[in-house]
Parts: sequence; structure tokens; C-alpha cells
Amino acid sequence: MRWAVSTVGTMLAFIAAIDLSAQQSQASAISVSVDKPAWTHTWSSLTPIGDLARTPPIAPGTLSDVILSPEPQIGLFWTAANPGALAFERLRARTEFDLAVKHESGEYRRPLDPVEVTDLDLSALSWMPLGKNGAVIGRVVFDQQLSKRSRSNMFEPHGSSPFVVTDTTPSDFSRIFARIEGATGWRAGGWGAGLSVGYDAVDNRTRSAPVPTNGQVARPAAVVGLTRDFGSGAIQIGIHGRWQGQVETITVSSPQNPGLVEQL
Repeated sequence: MRWAVSTVGTMLAFIAAIDLSAQQSQASAISVSVDKPAWTHTWSSLTPIGDLARTPPIAPGTLSDVILSPEPQIGLFWTAANPGALAFERLRARTEFDLAVKHESGEYRRPLDPVEVTDLDLSALSWMPLGKNGAVIGRVVFDQQLSKRSRSNMFEPHGSSPFVVTDTTPSDFSRIFARIEGATGWRAGGWGAGLSVGYDAVDNRTRSAPVPTNGQVARPAAVVGLTRDFGSGAIQIGIHGRWQGQVETITVSSPQNPGLVEQL
């Protein structure tokens, strides 16, 4: 079962429960929002590039997602993550606050997924016009996750990389994830310029494991973009440059019981 509480501003709130007993556990993929449409986070500078992660199907969103989600957006910013187009594609001011408590379990899971996961998600997303020729968007996310009987404590063990750290002894893990990101754009005539930055961090530790392990991940990212608009949005061309970095460390210690680390 999964329970989600979603709020927009301070006026509306919905609670829904969905049966996920046969669904894939999502412990390895930290969400950046509470089941929000893809276009609300595709613009992020932290969106993976060239990484075809092996993501499984997930359950549909809750009733609150259908009722409260804004109209889908497409464009050079929302679709291609070019911040130079943000000022041309700005929307009416909107702020969302989300709180979700999720519990997932079931036999339909991948080899490195935990048997059971409990999540606490907090997030806020906001965008607004900035004067007559600018716009800004920002998001903050905090996620605390408890997983049972997992064989890997990597940030994304089912990514496209063939190199994965695993453990023959399943362990319980406690994971804390935090993210902050934002973008701003300006326009002058038919030209637009923008900047997008983001940073997230993960701390992942075993709980009462025979061979304790802990891992940390830090991922900074930045995008700069330039856009030329022809005909009030009818035709746009743009160019942007993206930089992403990732540092992931995993420490294995054996204070009482002998352990063996093998490099394959």
C-alpha cells in the first residue's frame, strides 16, 4: 500500500491509497517529487543524460495528481531543459507543497531491490514571472527511506553502468536524500538567456548489519542556455551547455566479523 498527502498552497488537500502489492519496489530510484508529471522535473539540470536506467513500471498517480496538476507544458525549457527559453514559456505563479508517506512491498521486484521500503517525502516546487521579461523556478526535496533486505546500497544499482557494488548478505538500509535546484531566464526582444543549477546529496547506511557499509553521493549540475524566438513562439531555436558531476563513495567495515571484498 502507498499513502500520499498532497497540498497546493494552503487551500486544498487530498489523501489517497493505492494497492501496490504486485508493483515494483522503487527504493533504488529516489523521486524528485511526489508522483508529479514528468514535465515538471525534465527541466532540471540534474536530469540524467546518456544514462538509460532500467526503470520498472510504477503505479499511476493518485486522484490529487489528476485534479491538482497544472496543464502539461512543452517547449525548449520544459522539454529540452534549455533555461534560455524559460522567459518565453513562463506560466502564472504557482507554488506546491507535498508530503507523502509511502510503503511498498511485494514479490515483483528486480534482483537488487529491497524486499520492503518505507518512504517519507517532503518537497516544494514553485515558479513565477520575474518582472515583464523574466521568470524563475525552484524546487527543494527531502526524502528519508528505510529499506529491508537490500543487496546493494548504491544510489542507482539498476543504472546503465555494468559496475555495481553488491553484498551477498541482504541488509537493512537507512537512506537520506536532499535536493535543491532552480532556474532563471530573461529575454530581450527575440533573444533569451538563462541559467539552471542543481545539487543533490545522499547518505546511505546499513542498520544492524554483520558487515556495516555506508555510502555517500554528491551530484552538482549546471546548464547555461541561449534562445532565439521567431514569431512570438511560433519558431524557436536554442543552444545550451550542460555540466554534471557525480562523486559516490562506499565504505565497508568489519569490526567484529571477518568480511571479504572482491573486485570483479
